[in-house]
Amino acid sequence: MPSAMRSRLTLACILVTILLDMIGVGIIVPVLPELLEQLTGGTVADAAVIGGYLVFAYAFMQFVFSPYSVIYPTGLAADLCC
Repeated sequence: MPSAMRSRLTLACILVTILLDMIGVGIIVPVLPELLEQLTGGTVADAAVIGGYLVFAYAFMQFVFSPYSVIYPTGLAADLCC
């Protein structure tokens, strides 16, 4: 396979992955506050606090298990062993 064709295919795969991620975010973010209100039975302020904790937990786990994390090299270890 020529190099130009391979790089176009790689770019297309990356762009499709980003598109799918953004569609997922676009679907969940608008309904998350109402969903949290219904699940907790609290107010919008309570839902905002819980949503903040969820976003923090997601970002923290992305950092901890990233393949190039220096502090916690769990992602790198998983990539090397399997």
